[in-house]
Amino acid sequence: MKNLFVTVLALLMSITSQAQQPGKHVYIPGNGHLDVEQFIKPIDTRMDISRLSLAELRILRNAFAARQGFVLKDADLRHIFSQTSWYDSIVWEKYDMPQDQYLNSPDNDWEFFSGYTEYSQSVKLTAAERAFIRRIQNREESLKWNGGKTQPAGWRFRTDNILNPFQLEKMDSRLEEALGRNSFAIVPGRKIQLFHVYEKNDYSDFPSFVTTDLYLQLFHMYFDCMVREMEQHGLSKAVEDFSHAMYENTTGWNQAYFAIAEALITGKNPKAV
Repeated sequence: MKNLFVTVLALLMSITSQAQQPGKHVYIPGNGHLDVEQFIKPIDTRMDISRLSLAELRILRNAFAARQGFVLKDADLRHIFSQTSWYDSIVWEKYDMPQDQYLNSPDNDWEFFSGYTEYSQSVKLTAAERAFIRRIQNREESLKWNGGKTQPAGWRFRTDNILNPFQLEKMDSRLEEALGRNSFAIVPGRKIQLFHVYEKNDYSDFPSFVTTDLYLQLFHMYFDCMVREMEQHGLSKAVEDFSHAMYENTTGWNQAYFAIAEALITGKNPKAV
């Protein structure tokens, strides 16, 4: 019994230490130096958000849903919150329990967030939190129009409005300028085919810039594969069957043709005819 008690106590201590993970931080790039790990604690709904970037505001707005186990639809947001010590465990704990009653709940605030509607996702906000989120949304809308700031000459938009800077370890100045001027950038790589780039970006949940010529290259790859599949599994067998049938048909016809000539000459019918 004593050994069992010690074992249970050790297990509880292990679980507690894993849940708390003191000293863990998940910072995102930006002037606000937001630590996503701390979003499990009460968030100051009166904070100054004027210095926060569009990316920071987006993450801060979704923090209220994330800490309630809301399954965020945007993969980059899920990855950010999954780096914390609490998000995944809350999600699994929530969806291990029946949730059907929450979908049509009158106090469900899930419409503020981007999530999977096929889940019965419940998000309940206080009046202060709801007002804070609306303030964030208004600020986001303002920043989408550059927030009264002007972008550098020749640039299409301000790069500090990029939503996923945290997916890059470091923003190269040449990359930043290309994005600002052209809204896309082409960087050196070692991929053989363009679809290799698409596949890598897809696995990394990183956006790809797709143009007409890239579609054409992808179409050629698809068409080439389709033709080879058709030749191997369809046309090859059809040609084989056709050739065998023509061989048998032609053999019989030629045999009859020459049998007639031989019969006229010899006056006898050839054998096997």
